[in-house]
Amino acid sequence: MLADPVERAHQKRKVRKVSVTISTDDLELPCPHCNGEKYVILNEEKAACPKCDGRGVILTALGQTLLHFIKKHS
Repeated sequence: MLADPVERAHQKRKVRKVSVTISTDDLELPCPHCNGEKYVILNEEKAACPKCDGRGVILTALGQTLLHFIKKHS
């Protein structure tokens, strides 16, 4: 008995595994607003940086893509 066309296409396709290494520098950068300090001075008081929400880093495009993928598949 012949396999359906979709199954035959999958059988013909060769799968090649690829290993990728991603460093944290590829995913996030120090916040340019607070210089990675996590806070800014507003009215002579320390306040959480409004640009990075007090994290000290902002996600790169790759970091945002990876975060979206993880949230979507978990």
